[in-house]
Amino acid sequence: MKHLITISLILLTLLTLLALPVPVHASPLIWGDEWQLTYDPVAEESTWDPGLHKNITTIYPVPDFDGLPTIAQAQNGGIWLVWQSDVTGNEQIFYKINTGPWTNDTQLTNNAYNDIAPSIIQASDGKIWVAWSSNRTGLYDIYYKTTSNYGLTWSLETQAVSNPNDDNSPALLQANDGKIWLAWARSINSTNQELFYQTFNGASWSGETQLTNNPNLDQMPALMQTSDGKIWVFWNRLAPVPDPTNPHFEILYKTFDGSTWSSETQLTNDTKIDNVDPTVFQAKDGTIWLFWAAKPQGTNAAFDLWFKTSVNNGATWSASTQFTTDPADDMWPTAMQPTDKSIWVVWTSMRPDPVYNVDNVDLYYKTTLLGDITGPSGVPDGSIDIYDLAAIARAAGTDPIHFPTGTGWNEWNPNADLNVDNVVNVLDLFIAGKNYGRTA
Repeated sequence: MKHLITISLILLTLLTLLALPVPVHASPLIWGDEWQLTYDPVAEESTWDPGLHKNITTIYPVPDFDGLPTIAQAQNGGIWLVWQSDVTGNEQIFYKINTGPWTNDTQLTNNAYNDIAPSIIQASDGKIWVAWSSNRTGLYDIYYKTTSNYGLTWSLETQAVSNPNDDNSPALLQANDGKIWLAWARSINSTNQELFYQTFNGASWSGETQLTNNPNLDQMPALMQTSDGKIWVFWNRLAPVPDPTNPHFEILYKTFDGSTWSSETQLTNDTKIDNVDPTVFQAKDGTIWLFWAAKPQGTNAAFDLWFKTSVNNGATWSASTQFTTDPADDMWPTAMQPTDKSIWVVWTSMRPDPVYNVDNVDLYYKTTLLGDITGPSGVPDGSIDIYDLAAIARAAGTDPIHFPTGTGWNEWNPNADLNVDNVVNVLDLFIAGKNYGRTA
């Protein structure tokens, strides 16, 4: 009886809220908790205890390196995460998929050499591409393989880039015209790296094009195409000027309009901070999101993740905002927005193992929580509660074409369309329900 009374009160409250107007306000970002994604394997050691006259089994971790992740959502909704790990004894490429829960780790490459720094995309034909750098020839070159059936089978590994110098840190992108872009960093000599790129038209690769040309290190390219068709490349550069005695890393970018490249733009500017490892995407509302790792120069400093945004295609950028605050290093972020309005960020962290408290290098992630539509005062309040469920229920069955935007019953509310499919229905209610009770 107690449960029936509680349910009745919730339904009564919901019906009351359905009668209230809901002004359309921008929903705030609510970030969820940080979750660990990879763990060190454990081993057992048995020793004879003469006092107890029996073997004592000790379980202990075997620290491994899980790093440089890359993330993408497939057309079937699964979110793919690919990274490098030395759990097998040398660096190899692994992946796992989120379709609700995460799958177990799956090894993608298996050889006696090091395979590092992967990148992943799914092309418009459904084919998933994974590219990485491998030293199996004695130098680091770029390889890739593909799957057309979501990992049931994979193609043979194909070498995409071959050069007498090391090539590393590949970045993949499919442009609107269907071409696959591959960008990477090449070691010209011991003190200089430059960025290069080439494209695949479905049958063959183009020749290489050098993208940067200066005497410093240009590393870690990240590719993006915005809704206006421009292709962007971000990277970090070792910048010895204006103080040659204090070299530091900064984030730069340039854009391609289909015929010419823009000049370089330096996005960070602090000679006392190293800014590295950019990752970038454009959200469905047009906002450009850039995440990277930054560390104040100093012996006791640690890398944390930061981000900037631009709502006008790079004409102006927001101030830098700190994203992680752990005392251990947080590096190599990868970020994206899936088919709903959430934002996913995955990174490598050197935080101690939470169980065994030993040195550790594992992957962590967090996402934004969806569903904060409104609150008691009529504006989003940083919590996902019954007011939000009522707002979604009120807009149920509406779309932006056949229903006007307003504050009354059964009117289109874009904030309630959580999965961005231009209709408010039970799927949006389900997304909010999963996050019910969460607060900023």
